[in-house]
Amino acid sequence: MKKNVLLVVLSTLTTSVLTAFVFSSNIKNTFAVKGSDNVVWYHYHEVKATSTRHGSKEFWANCSTHTFSFTEPDSSNILEGVAFDTTSYFFELDESDDRYIAPLCATPIKTGNTITYGLYPQSHISDDDLIIELENSATLFSNNWYEYNGEMYAKKALTRTDARYFDDGTSIIRNNEYWFKCEPIVWNILSSANNTYFLLSKSVLDAHLFNEQETMHWNMNNYYESEIRTFLNNEFYNSAFMFNNSYVQTTLVDNSAATTASLDNGSASDNTNDKVFLPSYQDYINTNYGFSSNPNEASITRQAYGTEYARCSNLDYYATDISSFGAIYFTRSPCHDFDLSVMSVHSDGFMFDVDIDNTWCGVRPSICISSSSVIDSSEIEKNLALGITPSLDTSNMTLTYGLYPQSRVTDSTLLTGLDALETTDVNGWYLYQDEYYAKTKAVVYNSNIYFNDGTKVTSGVTYWFKCEPINWKILNRTNGNYFLLSSSVLDWTYYGDYETDYGNVNNYNESELRAYLNNEFYFSAFSLDSSFVRTTLVDNSAATTDSLTNTSASSNTNDKVFLPSYQDYLNPNYGFSSDPEEKTTSHYAYTTEYARARGASYDSYDGFEYSGRYWTRSPLTECDFEVFCICDDGRMAYDDIDGSNGVRPSITFAF
Repeated sequence: MKKNVLLVVLSTLTTSVLTAFVFSSNIKNTFAVKGSDNVVWYHYHEVKATSTRHGSKEFWANCSTHTFSFTEPDSSNILEGVAFDTTSYFFELDESDDRYIAPLCATPIKTGNTITYGLYPQSHISDDDLIIELENSATLFSNNWYEYNGEMYAKKALTRTDARYFDDGTSIIRNNEYWFKCEPIVWNILSSANNTYFLLSKSVLDAHLFNEQETMHWNMNNYYESEIRTFLNNEFYNSAFMFNNSYVQTTLVDNSAATTASLDNGSASDNTNDKVFLPSYQDYINTNYGFSSNPNEASITRQAYGTEYARCSNLDYYATDISSFGAIYFTRSPCHDFDLSVMSVHSDGFMFDVDIDNTWCGVRPSICISSSSVIDSSEIEKNLALGITPSLDTSNMTLTYGLYPQSRVTDSTLLTGLDALETTDVNGWYLYQDEYYAKTKAVVYNSNIYFNDGTKVTSGVTYWFKCEPINWKILNRTNGNYFLLSSSVLDWTYYGDYETDYGNVNNYNESELRAYLNNEFYFSAFSLDSSFVRTTLVDNSAATTDSLTNTSASSNTNDKVFLPSYQDYLNPNYGFSSDPEEKTTSHYAYTTEYARARGASYDSYDGFEYSGRYWTRSPLTECDFEVFCICDDGRMAYDDIDGSNGVRPSITFAF
């Protein structure tokens, strides 16, 4: 969301500062946030994660110390940074950075040596307002999870009596129900062979007994017949992969004595065919998987964080080298000398035996997936940056898709590289270091047109612009189709031409603007991918204009790209005011720097800078050479067909 405050361009900071911001998470919060007002802080808002893209937490960056803080500094010298996800540094974040928020992905996404896939309750919800909303408005799913505002949540009550704590030190009170957010599961890659990834959850996700002693009479630590195996392949599997389980392979799990601590283990069971399973004793001492070969060693290689949800499920934990909440968790391997015990991993990382009916021992599951099903996060981020992959905001209010020139290039080094280019790529754009750029010779509306940094736009001067993903406002959803309106005024062109158009020159069907939208704009904005754009039957009848007797209304059209009508912009269901004379912020739209250089006009109102004036598709009733437009102050108005109005296009989009 565009903030009505001073924007600080991140690229003005030095590379060393930026690198520190991204990679120095180990020194966060080590400095006092109360400091001199001579120190400049930059505030970056939270970026919500989507199903295909990570997010980032809200933070404040300190240029002087090259550090950042998650708490607001006690300073009057705080400036607003640009949207963090518009910078390359956002896409360099990974799970090693404390600002990183994992994507909510239904597709396995590989980042380094981890894969994110599936969903499970993990973090405790402490926000009182959100808890009230969940209690009153969340929708119950069949697996006893709850959906609210596109996110999944779960409730859990602690049953054990000894002291348990959440991450913030809050006591978990016995029999109290708590809310937890269902978050993407991060898996460590143990091996990659034969087109298969063998994965182990990075965290201990739950707690569950191995078996009830009363229910079995012989070899009660037998994995084949265990309750924990049933739990993993039913309750856990059906919940964790409820949105997409197609990538989870059925694994032939070796439960022979050779996978335990003793070759003569009489409790070893038959092999099993499982979707989800626990690693064996031998797995956890396999150096090829990254573990210590010494089972008695308190090894960090086997230590694992126990989630807040797991703790509320009775998980036992202790402070370790990696966490204050290092978990104890089961393997699938029975002890060879006692049929009521199973080999497990202590929070410190050494192997030991645990009784089968212990409810406090954790669950750290494994799965196998096809390596060909995995998408590398770098490829996703590249496609997102090029507008190829649609990205739906977690608020479900906006969507990014397509690419168009928007922001002026000011970096001198980059400009030197661009000026040296001689060959264009798609639609006259230039490809440079995997990103697209366009240049245009400015033709300004008047002498008072400026770029964001205050530089006056001069007619006749050629400027470079970066091609960036188009952000669309979602006006309506019907049967899986999204009616989208660009959030910004993206370009400028005439509606028509007096010299070449005859009759009703404000007729939309025959207008030059419609031809531009479905040719030049469409083949530019969606040159890299157009598969999600649907052909729309556009209603151009008089009923969509200001008068039912409008003689300039045209026949309906079948268009890929179109402009909203007069009536669309008065529709409260689309978020607009119903009063055409109201100066309404609901019509405000930022005019891109590219559009300004092309001839679009703008003004500033209520602190909203570069509010544009832009066309509708609807002709005026009383005059055949005028068309309705939206003024820069939000009012409905009209202008001649050769007016200086910008282009704010619409499309019908379907996933």
